[in-house]
Amino acid sequence: METELKETKEELLQELKKCEVALKLNRKMQKQYDRAISELKEERDAKNDEFQGLLDKAREEKVLRDSYNREFQQLKEKKDKIHEEIAELKAQRDSKWILYKEFKNEFHNLLTEKRELKKDSVESNKIISEILKLDWKIQTTSMDLDQEKKLVERIERLNSKINKNTKYKKLKMINLELNELIRNLDEFRESANHYHQLITELYPKTEDLQERMNDVYKLADVHHEKMKKYYDEIDEIKAVADECHDKMVEKIKAVRLLRKGYDSKEKEIEILKHKLGKIKFRERQIRKNKYLRFKEDKAQELLERHRANEQLTFDEIGYLLNRGLISIDEIDKNDSNKNEIELNDSKYKLTNIKGLGVRDEKVLVENGINTINDLSDCDIEKLIEIIPFKSSI
Repeated sequence: METELKETKEELLQELKKCEVALKLNRKMQKQYDRAISELKEERDAKNDEFQGLLDKAREEKVLRDSYNREFQQLKEKKDKIHEEIAELKAQRDSKWILYKEFKNEFHNLLTEKRELKKDSVESNKIISEILKLDWKIQTTSMDLDQEKKLVERIERLNSKINKNTKYKKLKMINLELNELIRNLDEFRESANHYHQLITELYPKTEDLQERMNDVYKLADVHHEKMKKYYDEIDEIKAVADECHDKMVEKIKAVRLLRKGYDSKEKEIEILKHKLGKIKFRERQIRKNKYLRFKEDKAQELLERHRANEQLTFDEIGYLLNRGLISIDEIDKNDSNKNEIELNDSKYKLTNIKGLGVRDEKVLVENGINTINDLSDCDIEKLIEIIPFKSSI
């Protein structure tokens, strides 16, 4: 029975040792993982801070770029509006020039017709010349009323003669049309020149706008490139931060598994300790029973020797007295032991206990057990805790 208990105890102790080693290794691994998680978290947080800083810069560049893009769009709208105005002015100018050319052609046609009519109206020209002379004479020469009346009547007759000439009438009408055309041509030319002048004044504005647009476009492009550069760096940093986070998550999962294993091992250790506790309890019971048997056997041996009138030591007699197996009266009857008894002396030696080694005796003395009497008075549970009794005792 004792051998089985001992073997079972050894097996449990070995298993307990393995579990404790595993638990220690588990704690060590948890600490390593915790340190790694802390380092990864610091690196991830640092990258996230760097990420946020670059993101703020990228957003600033985006704001500037968008501002220049809006300005560029506004400038383009202004330029397009001026271009529309120029196109409208060009259309008006061109329409005036078209009218000018049309009227000019008509003017040349009438002028040609006039020249042809002049060639065919020599007589009419003579009459007109005479009318002009008569009119001049009336205005410049002093004469009586009868003479002036005759000249006026002569002019009227000549005018009547001219009016009857159709070619002359037509020539006169052409002259009127030519005069009207000249006025229209002057008006169209001035109007076309006016529109052209307006167009000429607008072109520098479009050039200024285009120059500013080019500058704004370059500035927008500069900030766009900076923004793009920041976002490229952000992507790289984010990739590192994500990698750190993923590694950290994996290690956290590993730690959770380790803690789960740790808890499982602790429960296993608790079960092993409980089993060992039962075995120790049974061992204590066995030691207790052995000790009781030892005391009983020792007392029986001493009692038999006493009854056989063998000489007992002072300690042995004291042991029998303490157990109530003999009385003082019985000792008085045995003269061979009487001289050795001193009732007031309590220094009973432990060395007389059979099977008690020097080391065990030292342990008992250190715990206040100096004599056999002290040993007899000692609580058995305390005694078992102080020194385990060997199977040979």
